[in-house]
Amino acid sequence: MHVCSTVFLASLVVTNICDRALFCEPDARYCIEGMVSFVKAGFSSLVAIENDQGALTVYNETRTPFVQPKPGDRVRICGRTAIASNGTIRRNCTLIETIGHGPVPKPTPATVEQLADGKMDERYVRFRATLRDIFEDEIDPNIVYLVLQDGGDTILSYQLHTQESMSRLAAMVGSVLETTGVCSYFSGGFRTLCGRLVATNGPEDYHIVENAPSDPFDVPGIWDLMSLEPSRIARSGPRRATGTVIATWDGNRALVMNNRSQLVGVEFADGKVPPCDTMVDVVGLPASDLYRINLLRAKWRNALGNPLPHELPHDTSASSLLTDARGRFRYRADWHGRTIRIEGIVKAKASMPGTDRRFYVESDSCVIPVDVTSTPEAIDKIDVGYVVSLTGICIMSTSAWSPYTAFPQINGMTLAIRSADDVVVVAKPPWWTPSRLLTLLGSLLAVLAGFGVWNLQLRKSVRRREGALKREIFAHVNSDMKMRERNNLSIELHDSLSQGLTGVSMEIDTAACMMDDPAEARRHLDLAARSLKSCREELKTCIYDLKNDALGERTIDESIRRTLAPVVGNARLAVRFEVPRELVSDNIAHNVLRIIRELVTNAVNHGKATEIRIAGSVDAHFLHFSVTDNGCGFDPESCPGAQQGHFGRQGIRERVKRLGGTVETSSTPGNGAKVTVTIDLGIHDEEELGLWEKSES
Repeated sequence: MHVCSTVFLASLVVTNICDRALFCEPDARYCIEGMVSFVKAGFSSLVAIENDQGALTVYNETRTPFVQPKPGDRVRICGRTAIASNGTIRRNCTLIETIGHGPVPKPTPATVEQLADGKMDERYVRFRATLRDIFEDEIDPNIVYLVLQDGGDTILSYQLHTQESMSRLAAMVGSVLETTGVCSYFSGGFRTLCGRLVATNGPEDYHIVENAPSDPFDVPGIWDLMSLEPSRIARSGPRRATGTVIATWDGNRALVMNNRSQLVGVEFADGKVPPCDTMVDVVGLPASDLYRINLLRAKWRNALGNPLPHELPHDTSASSLLTDARGRFRYRADWHGRTIRIEGIVKAKASMPGTDRRFYVESDSCVIPVDVTSTPEAIDKIDVGYVVSLTGICIMSTSAWSPYTAFPQINGMTLAIRSADDVVVVAKPPWWTPSRLLTLLGSLLAVLAGFGVWNLQLRKSVRRREGALKREIFAHVNSDMKMRERNNLSIELHDSLSQGLTGVSMEIDTAACMMDDPAEARRHLDLAARSLKSCREELKTCIYDLKNDALGERTIDESIRRTLAPVVGNARLAVRFEVPRELVSDNIAHNVLRIIRELVTNAVNHGKATEIRIAGSVDAHFLHFSVTDNGCGFDPESCPGAQQGHFGRQGIRERVKRLGGTVETSSTPGNGAKVTVTIDLGIHDEEELGLWEKSES
């Protein structure tokens, strides 16, 4: 619960509820005390409070969170008035404080007449009325309205809509209910002038006092209202009529005629109309248009008896229905409900088949709407420009009586078709009409223009696609190169660092197990140190390779010289590598450079060589190269290896083996060394090899 702050309360004087002028001004601040009589939770939580001065309702439309009070709580509520989205003044609650508790206030007894006259505004009331109808708000589907009637007075109540509440309320229609809620003059949704409504919380606020008749059609007939005034007709309650459906229109309206040729216009609540030529009982709320009595919010059932036969059609024209002898516009109200036949030209069809049930015919310079609610398939027989003969029921649409108008007005005339046979095509329009020729020429010009635009767009699309393909190919090649570089790096690290570090780990573990023999432990630690140093050198070599761009040189000779520059020192270097760069892939070239650098490093560092010769050639699809030095030489069978922390020669053998080649070592102590390597270049295209040999010769 949010408590009113001291500063805010200090700036306000507790407002008298009777001071209504304050609550009708926008942005007026207020602070009131009273007992909570009713709380309606929902989109705008409504709180009704009462005290000795009167009653008032406030809303939490600002979405300010607070603990909702309960009926019986004595509260202090502070807030300000504001202009709602529909222009009305609303009292928004911003702070609330519970200052006590007491018994739940009892609702004040009231009548529908008192509620409608505003004598019980904003009070918690209880009243009795008959539930005549329920309907959902088409603007806000979360709200359902109830039509409550007592004698000649009617008022609406509303609540939040759920499927369960709709089912329960629908079962109460026709029953006398005792309803509790708060009556207030305010707008419902965006309807700013809907008058007074009674706010309730749900079906629990409606209690059945008298059950509805078991048969909803067991109500008085409509014909005994003929002598009553329109205002009394509207207050007379549900009425029944029996007759034949002679026409339907607008999707939810029908015209019923009894055996005395009396007509009743019916508007159905659920939008389901009975078929034409059907005997029906209809029950609804009566209303007059001063021509006849109509039934609103009606429902129907099949009735016993034979339907009336069709009246013979009267051949007439639109001018006789809509003009007088002097050509002045007028409606022939006496033709309402009669069967007529007219001829005209179809000027327009329904723009949305299945929803719009009309087409329009021009006759005598007058346009007549033709409704096909009874037979929607009739509209498929015709098209714009057809000359048609139409037989149907003439409908004069009138507004309902209102105490503020002298006479209800006829809003228009409609011809209601009963079957597809009522539409007869008299003539179809010729194909080569001037308008169609112009349309055809315009279409051809549009097609030519479209082809030109399409050609330009196609060229632009081809250029864009060409650029996209180039970028895609470049990205693909770049990705492949990166992938190959990553694979090479992973192989380098595995073949050198991984094995070396594994050896270091094993030597350290062995030394740890031989701590009782210091000399042997020291030997293993020395071997681990040498291996670790070798790993460090190998890591430096890998890093150098990542930065080195020797593979970009024009010839392999230049690549070898650039690669050996940091390791050859003062030794004389002779390179004769007669192998074209284009015959050697980047992968093979990279491994050849690594092998040569390892051999030269060993010759300089271990063999103390002062002269190094490197030679290479191609034989068929094999690459042969050798590294010869004048160093101190060694015994290939007894030279230190991986067991002693030297991984260079082992790494060379593994590289050559991975490339499908062989390596031979020729050396004796004191006579230098020569290492020869043979690698398969993977060139099996004899034409490619022959072209190279021809270019060399």
